[in-house]
Amino acid sequence: MSLRITLVFSVGVLLLVMGLGITLSGWVVIQADAQRQAKSQARALLDSYGQSIGKDVGLSIKNAQTAAATVESLVADPALVNRDQIGGMIRHLVEANPGFVGMTPVFDANALDGRDAEFVSHPMSD
Repeated sequence: MSLRITLVFSVGVLLLVMGLGITLSGWVVIQADAQRQAKSQARALLDSYGQSIGKDVGLSIKNAQTAAATVESLVADPALVNRDQIGGMIRHLVEANPGFVGMTPVFDANALDGRDAEFVSHPMSD
């Protein structure tokens, strides 16, 4: 081969290798940046979901604690216990908070006022 062809071929190969190197390094940098951005966006999204869920769960816990405290105050004096009032309060709380599923007041047998037998057919009795 002549010197000119050898030089042109060598320069062509060198340019091709340099182009591939630049392309490969650019691709690696872009991939790393895309991964970093994806992780950052995922972290921000998960933080947002966590705050939203924490807020919802916190509100439900607060409402349940308030309901428990209210029922405790309603049953503090067995002579003044009103089962309809307790049931109505729980019904209203559940209707106002659709996230409450299966919430119901439960008492040990005759622990409320000692009159469970009188309320066997009551709509709010099990």
